[in-house]
Amino acid sequence: MRNAMKIGNEKRNTMGGETQTALTVTERHNTRVITAHVLPDYLKGLLNVLPQGKVSEQQFNQIAKLAALQHRTKDSLYAPTIHEIVEYIPAQLFTRQGPQQWMHLVTQHTHAVQSLNPHQARAQFLGLVCAFPMFGSSFFYILSSSSSVIPTPCILAVNQNGLHFLDKDTHEVLVKFPLKLVQSTQTQRPSAGLSYPYVDILLGDMANPRITQLQLEQGLELCRVIAMHIENLLSLRQKRLTLPPSEITLL
Repeated sequence: MRNAMKIGNEKRNTMGGETQTALTVTERHNTRVITAHVLPDYLKGLLNVLPQGKVSEQQFNQIAKLAALQHRTKDSLYAPTIHEIVEYIPAQLFTRQGPQQWMHLVTQHTHAVQSLNPHQARAQFLGLVCAFPMFGSSFFYILSSSSSVIPTPCILAVNQNGLHFLDKDTHEVLVKFPLKLVQSTQTQRPSAGLSYPYVDILLGDMANPRITQLQLEQGLELCRVIAMHIENLLSLRQKRLTLPPSEITLL
């Protein structure tokens, strides 16, 4: 009986190991996919907010650490060259201090993350980036707007919290609208002599909605992204209505 029990335990341990291995593989894959999705927006500087257009000492250090983590994801054991550092830092931020200063900062952080494997480096990179206010957003460059409260040109960040119109240089929020105020969206053909189409967004409560017209290149994509987030919001509300009260607080 003791032998039989031992064999049973070994099987359970083996199965547990296989499950753990499968989860680890899935986590590694998910981390790699999310990083690949987020990295282009980060390198365009869309996720960084520069209050009053200034870069703080803390931001310089954070950017340098993110550069070091990107380098470590390549399993590189040597310090990055200045040419590599340029590729790891958003262009508009790289120009805020000299190349040698960046080299010094990034090299310091490279030594600090040397013990991480590439997967751990990706996970740390995402851990830092996901704390940025506009993480998880889809970004659109708005050429003009019919609303006087939306200065243009600007950047529109759309996420689960709503529509955020950002300063095109500092990425500070100029004005925002929660998703519950978005009644509908519709694309319009470009007017005579104009290259890009418009999107009409019906904003406001049901009693007093107003149409805001935005001109941008990716009109259809903007409508699709807004519709996706509204659908997710409605789905979450429906789920709250169908759950027992004891489980609603867990959402």
